Amino acid sequence: MKKILLALSEERFSEEAFDFALGLNRLGPVQLTAAFIPQPVINGTWTIYGSPPEAIPLAPPLLQTDPEVFAAVKGGFERRCIANDIPYRTHEGVADTDLTELRKESRYADLLLLGTGGIFDKLFAQAEWDNLTRMLHALECPAIIVPENFRFPEKVIIAFDGSRDAAHAVKQFYSFLPELSALPTVVAYASKDKKDAIPDRLYLEELALQHFHDLTFTHLTGKPKEAIASWMRQQAHPILVSGAMGRGGLSRLFRESFVQPVLTEQQFPVFIAHS
Repeated sequence: MKKILLALSEERFSEEAFDFALGLNRLGPVQLTAAFIPQPVINGTWTIYGSPPEAIPLAPPLLQTDPEVFAAVKGGFERRCIANDIPYRTHEGVADTDLTELRKESRYADLLLLGTGGIFDKLFAQAEWDNLTRMLHALECPAIIVPENFRFPEKVIIAFDGSRDAAHAVKQFYSFLPELSALPTVVAYASKDKKDAIPDRLYLEELALQHFHDLTFTHLTGKPKEAIASWMRQQAHPILVSGAMGRGGLSRLFRESFVQPVLTEQQFPVFIAHS
């Protein structure tokens, strides 16, 4: 049984995160722990575009959550868990602006699920992505970011570039989600020159074939960001596996890669593991 942490706003129940957890529970039993975060902590941080996350000034919460709203959100979570026979826990007070409590929660969890619905304001999109980056920086376990209109995965896409971080993400994925490793899996590598070899392919095959039941490789030609983003549009209901370049690379993961459009435009969940 896995312990899955749901990072939930005190003001909005994340249907998408819970639905993903429900899908995992159908494949194997899970325990859900809801960490309730006041919405002002989630969206009350003013960020400066281009600043590293550690340099982003943090603003304290400006408003208190309405107790009745929070009670409804918490009650909804509990009722859904009971209805689906899922053991659960609820933790409140994850309210510090540096997210120390969320970091501690993730230290004792196998996986964190975070739904994007209700978190991002299109008028301040970059600030909201910076806030998401700040939350991911705090984590000490892998995370799956779940968009609002996702479909439960029917395929696994591994974005691979031969780096330590990409290999780390592959190992984290099959270690924590062996049930999804049974799905058809494609390792996607992109380069400008078709003659380029997929980095360390032999090594990756020796490792991955022990864990993925249906594994294939594809070599895309073009600028990596554009090539993979375009190819992803042709895939039906995948989950994307992506490594972050250490904690300091999480900002670049969203600003410079194909991950952001995969979440916002294509509505595919993304598994992220950072070293």
